[in-house]
Amino acid sequence: MLNVYWEYAGTRYKQKLRAINASHGDIMNISFHGFKSFQSFDWSKEPSQSLNELMLTRALMLRDTYKYIKFWYSGGTDSHTALKVFLDNKIHIDEIIVYRFSVDNDFDNNPADYELNQYTIPYLKTLQTSIPKTKFTFYEFGKDYYDEYFGEKWLHTKNSLVPRHYQIPKINGNNWCSIFCDADPEIKIENGEYFLYMYDMVNYGELASYRNIELFYTDEMFPELHCKQAHIIKRYLKDHNLNPDNMTVQQYKDILRTQLRINPIIQEPVGFQRPENDQLSFILGSKDRYQYKKMTKQQHEQFKYQINASVKGIPLFRLIRGYSCGRFSLGV
Repeated sequence: MLNVYWEYAGTRYKQKLRAINASHGDIMNISFHGFKSFQSFDWSKEPSQSLNELMLTRALMLRDTYKYIKFWYSGGTDSHTALKVFLDNKIHIDEIIVYRFSVDNDFDNNPADYELNQYTIPYLKTLQTSIPKTKFTFYEFGKDYYDEYFGEKWLHTKNSLVPRHYQIPKINGNNWCSIFCDADPEIKIENGEYFLYMYDMVNYGELASYRNIELFYTDEMFPELHCKQAHIIKRYLKDHNLNPDNMTVQQYKDILRTQLRINPIIQEPVGFQRPENDQLSFILGSKDRYQYKKMTKQQHEQFKYQINASVKGIPLFRLIRGYSCGRFSLGV
């Protein structure tokens, strides 16, 4: 189960922005913690099992541990690969969840949700007949949600400044989990040696404040699956004489997708124009930028007020940086 946090001056925080605020700008002394068992694991040795075998073990582990499983699905390569492990091996999922955002309540015509509308939701509707015991839930977060959330509540609950983020309803009890398919292996090459890094900029940082989170591919009690993925990518980089430092983010992601995942149901990702270099371009991705264009005047004012919040005169968005909770050698 995911258990990560930030720490400053001996105090732990589940929200990154709170830690930054508490530091009064002393951001270099903030630390990120999690995945403690990874420290004693031998990352230089590649697990002998295949990636498919390890993913099946992970799915069975989750099913044996929890009475109720909630699977959060986007239709992309990460979530679709994990979902197929459950489906192909007839491992029951209690609930599959999809969610959409729209600041103006126009969910069906929102380009930022094009992939969900055109591929993901239709696919799940056809899937319902083959797994009738599984509940399908479709959440929608619209204008009322943003009107409320762009207040002071936002900076006290989030770990980034983007408008689109995880929103997980609170549930009592412990015999359930929410499965997310985040945390791809991030590899760097230093003096000919390969290292795996664990950064809070991956989505498990955004998930830190929620309860009962299970990351399908990255679990503290089952490091073998994350290790296997890291060695597959390491081998590909070596064989093709590639260095991640010389690649774009998209080029690295493409390698991850082709080497570790199956084809998604989304046939052709929608292209969005990357914004120019202005203040918002450091905060908003292409889909968030579209949402920003659709905001009301009041929402614009509330959002700009949030991102212009400062700590000791420094804008908050300039204080956000990535923190690592682990650096593990994969060998040469």
